[in-house]
Amino acid sequence: MGFSPGPTDPFYELMQPPLDETPAQKTARQKRELDAQRVSDQIDEDIKQERARAKKNRSVVKVLLLGQSESGKSTTLKNFRMRFAAAEWEKERHGWRSVVQLNVVRSIITILKVIEAEMNGDMPADSEDDQTMLKEVNGVESLKFTDRHQLLMIRLAPLIGVEAELKRRLGAGSEPVPSIAPMAATPFETPDVENNVRRKPEFYQPSLIARMT
Repeated sequence: MGFSPGPTDPFYELMQPPLDETPAQKTARQKRELDAQRVSDQIDEDIKQERARAKKNRSVVKVLLLGQSESGKSTTLKNFRMRFAAAEWEKERHGWRSVVQLNVVRSIITILKVIEAEMNGDMPADSEDDQTMLKEVNGVESLKFTDRHQLLMIRLAPLIGVEAELKRRLGAGSEPVPSIAPMAATPFETPDVENNVRRKPEFYQPSLIARMT
């Protein structure tokens, strides 16, 4: 219900509509008053809900954990959460499974990239992890790869899609994945989008294709 000032209210005259108000002006004024009243009621409802939440959270106990590194702060926090926030703790555990899976898949893909680069005689380094691994590989005598290695890489190619799906599932906690990725000649090759430059020919043996068909 809107506020209606009484005759003794000093703002009574100020809030009265003009005497020469037309029907169209009256309709517009009433609409503005209804909109203003609706906003006021919403503010009152928000304040009421905020007070209810504040009253409910009075029993919340805040704990500040202080200590040196590796002194057990994380373990203490984990025990508190397991005891007093079991539902949230169980929900978070499901996310950890995806994190572990993503780390394993990334490691396998990194190894496969190095193997493919060694097959092609090209050793690109797209990240710091790749650079570290390539330095170690460069110090080792070149290995001889067979059809079996190539077939294994083809079978593991779906891990690219698994990695993308895990990244999307984890959301902001992982690297962004473009919705439309350019195609590459082989499963683990990183395409050159800007210059559209072809890489060296990939490892190929007719006997492998005949065996697969």
